[in-house]
Amino acid sequence: MDSFGWVGDNRAKIFNVYYKEFSPTVLWPLRPTWTWKYINVDRTLTNIRKRKTLDTCQEFYNHMQNKYIEYLQIYTDGSKDPKSEATSIAIVIPELKISISKRTSDYLSVFAVELGAILVALEWVEETNRNKIIVCSDSLSALTSIGKGRTKNHQNILYEIMAVHHRICEQNKNVVLFWTPAHVGIMGNERADKLAKETIKQDDIVMQIKLSKSEGKSIIWKESKKIWEDRWVNEIKGRHLFRIQKTVDVERIRGLNRREEIIINRIRTGHSFLNGTLFKMGKHLTGLCRWCDEVETVEHVLIKCRKYESHRRLLKTELGVSRELKFDKVIDQLNNIEGKKKIFRFLKDTGIFKSL
Repeated sequence: MDSFGWVGDNRAKIFNVYYKEFSPTVLWPLRPTWTWKYINVDRTLTNIRKRKTLDTCQEFYNHMQNKYIEYLQIYTDGSKDPKSEATSIAIVIPELKISISKRTSDYLSVFAVELGAILVALEWVEETNRNKIIVCSDSLSALTSIGKGRTKNHQNILYEIMAVHHRICEQNKNVVLFWTPAHVGIMGNERADKLAKETIKQDDIVMQIKLSKSEGKSIIWKESKKIWEDRWVNEIKGRHLFRIQKTVDVERIRGLNRREEIIINRIRTGHSFLNGTLFKMGKHLTGLCRWCDEVETVEHVLIKCRKYESHRRLLKTELGVSRELKFDKVIDQLNNIEGKKKIFRFLKDTGIFKSL
């Protein structure tokens, strides 16, 4: 077997990470971090999220009016399209009618572009002659990392933010980073969000940001799943299981107990305690259904067995099936909570539930 050193480059090309730029895992700032100026991160409004009786939007405007009325408000936002992996940032300054947006590198996390948006806003602040500025971001994780001065991913952007902020403070400017609730009707935040989503559609990347190690792992996992999916679709073997599960990407149904999960898996795979399976194990003489003289399988008892015909008619009505009930239809219904309830009701009313 070849060592990873021999095959690593080829694997990196297959998984689409060979030509990507990654930020260093260990970074050293240009100056000692303890000499940088303190960054004021105001997360006051995080407390109102638990109090549902309050108008979040009005609380925000009240806070601005009472504490930051003299401050120039800058709204930042980062956006990502989960399908194309495209990302972008946007900055909106309503008072000055200024909007800045940039298409950023693909495959970045939302956390990374939120940090990038704050960095661009601070770079703008560094060039302006306004002395009191409040930068409003709806990314609590980004603001928390800035407040701590460290993060597991994109420490390089964080160091840039701290360096720019230090230079701003040396200009005797007062800057506050403020957490802003998202999607509650705050005009500046909504405009920044809309602008960021519009910028994603642009093809040309204006702002290059190096990927973090975790983002690289996400790319590898996504590309691996594509290869896995292709093999699963085109494989010759295992077609019985392919009939049940046509994609490798499946979400687990929530709200099931252990017994219900076992039953669903036995229906999908066909392995149960019915006569057909017992015969294969040497635990039954014929493996036939005592009512129909056919092999007793999961598909048989659900779709064909004469004993359960009256219960099956009721199940067809509940599932909205007017013609013959197909096994594939039953399998598909197990993927949603309502369909699962109807099928489980049929299994329990007929007593099949105990035999699976």
